[in-house]
Amino acid sequence: GKFKPQEVANVLRALACFDTSPSQESVRMVESLAVRLLSMREQLSVEDKGQLHQWLLFCDLHPEWRGQLPRSMQKVKEELGGAFRQAFAREAPRTSQTQADVAKQLRLALPELECEEEFVDPTSGYSIDIRAAKSGA
Repeated sequence: GKFKPQEVANVLRALACFDTSPSQESVRMVESLAVRLLSMREQLSVEDKGQLHQWLLFCDLHPEWRGQLPRSMQKVKEELGGAFRQAFAREAPRTSQTQADVAKQLRLALPELECEEEFVDPTSGYSIDIRAAKSGA
């Protein structure tokens, strides 16, 4: 393969975004991309790793992919998954104006709620726009 790291990350991220079930062709493609990833692990940028974390998370959550993940991609997960997750979690969450406005309105309308913006889930590394809970809960 001649794909560069960013190209591999883009293809896998796109595959996750399309939320497709695995086919023989897609499994073969993932197998090839995994072999390519393993061969260029030292060239992966933080951004590449963050995207690849999203792919691996998709595979963990998608029952069909989880059951048909090629051995080479399992090896990527075992050897590089931790670094991918760390890279993803290092990206600082960004609050949009709409998100800030919604949180403000929630606080005004429901003062019994504590609203925390950009809560980062420790397991997945994903940020949750607004986490609301009853005060003192």
